[in-house]
Amino acid sequence: MTAADRLHISLNRLPDGELTAPELLDDAIEVGAAMHRASFDLCFDVMEAWNGPKDDSGRRQFAVVLKCSTPPRGAEDLYRDLRKEMTRYGLPVGPLKFEPHITVWYQHGRFESKRLSQPIRFRADRFWLVHSITGARRLEHIASWPLKF
Repeated sequence: MTAADRLHISLNRLPDGELTAPELLDDAIEVGAAMHRASFDLCFDVMEAWNGPKDDSGRRQFAVVLKCSTPPRGAEDLYRDLRKEMTRYGLPVGPLKFEPHITVWYQHGRFESKRLSQPIRFRADRFWLVHSITGARRLEHIASWPLKF
């Protein structure tokens, strides 16, 4: 199970290891500061198993994720704006389609998509720039910005 302090929704990412470069970190901070979006509500109502990494023995693991069947417009707008600003700074961007999800654990074996009888809902009123420390199983919080406009 993913520890509570590691649960997050990725809006975008830089390739592993590149966030330590000071100029990329400065650019990423400027990108975050340029965002002006309102807060939005998220509703995670579906559980799925997605292809994940291989374990130490080489067996495929599956990421068990909670996802939004209908991503909120506010989340899609923030994602689009981040991609646009990251492109302007020459930073790599993620796919065009944003699929908000939270990885809750990894397991061997797949299962059919399941609709949750009690969706998990919360309001996103802030976003963060974090550095995922490889092997340390923790996130280093670098900066954050409110969603309030």
